[in-house]
Formats: sequence, C-alpha cells, structure tokens
Amino acid sequence: MPHRADTLWYLAPGIVHQLGNALFTLQGRARLLATAEPSRVADDCRAIQDGVERANTGLNVLRWLLDEGRPSAVPVAQLAHAFVDVARVPLRDRGLTLELAEVPREPAPVEPGPICRLLTAGCRAVVANLPGQPGGRLALNCAAVGTEVRFAFLLQAAGAAPPLDQGHAADAIRADLAHAQARAEAGGDDEALVLFAPMARGATFRTP
Repeated sequence: MPHRADTLWYLAPGIVHQLGNALFTLQGRARLLATAEPSRVADDCRAIQDGVERANTGLNVLRWLLDEGRPSAVPVAQLAHAFVDVARVPLRDRGLTLELAEVPREPAPVEPGPICRLLTAGCRAVVANLPGQPGGRLALNCAAVGTEVRFAFLLQAAGAAPPLDQGHAADAIRADLAHAQARAEAGGDDEALVLFAPMARGATFRTP
C-alpha cells in the first residue's frame, strides 16, 4: 500500500495537468462550436475528441494506480504511452525530457497497477542517481521477451553532465520494490537501466 500511495503522489501533477488541459480544450471548443461556421465544425469536433482522449489517458492511469474495479490486463504499448504522458510532467520539473522510443507491436498484456509502480520507481531512481543538476533526454524502450516485458531507460545527459550511475539506480529500485528485477546493461557507448516485469498470465512472445 505505501508504494501505491508514493506512486500516486509522484504522478499526481501529471494526471492533474493532463485532465486540466483536456477540460480547457473541451470547454473552449464547445463554446466555439456553438457559434462556429459550418466549415469549422469538423475542426472543433476533432479538437474535442482529442481532449476526451487526453482526459481518458489521465483517468486510466489514476484507475490503474488505485486498482479501481480491479482493472484487467492492458497492452503494454497502451500503458507505456499513458505512463509517459503523465510522468513527463514531474520529470520536466527536474530538467529531464521523457520520451517513449519503442514499444512492442504484439499486444503483450500486463497488469497495469504494478507496472506503473515499477516504472515510477525507475523514474525516481534515475533522478536520484544523477549527479548535479539533472538535465537531458530520458528514452524509454519496451520489448516483449518470452513471458516478460523489458523496460529500458536510456539517458542522454545534457552538455558535459556526468553520466547516470545505472548500477546505483538499479540497487535503489530493488531496495524500494521487493522482488523488482532491475539491472544495468551495457549497450554500445551507453548503459541502460533495465527493468523486467511479467506479462499477464498466459501471454508469451518470442524474443525480438
């Protein structure tokens, strides 16, 4: 339960930002639609639909974190997109740009609540183990591997900033979340912080 509360608290600014932007769009476009020329109605309707989708993203993350109604498994791509939309707000406040670089094409269903908590622990560990003032681009890659999903955080530090100590970050995640699978992996000139999580029961995909 404490990890659920910590994750919700960390992601709350992003959820509020997401819902606030969506409501602002819906309110403004609804007013314009009431007096719009016929040629502008389609544009306003598309903007309203975009606002609805952004609101749904924020609400989905909130439901997953609260385990409201025991949410069923969701495709990891859907979860990753929703998580990045919400988590980029607290990371942006620390000078980091969070981007989703790659997701599996397969459905790869996962239990959303535990994965959100795991990814939040990864974001917090990255910030906590960056020397000096954080800054740069943080890319998240997802891949389906057997019965697991592999999440890799790769940091491109800004300017001459020292690199992230991925090993300490992995240690911090394992200390924060019991049974978490986290490790540093070398990849070319960079080192990635890699997290593994099980897919929903019965899901299996070959290693890419």
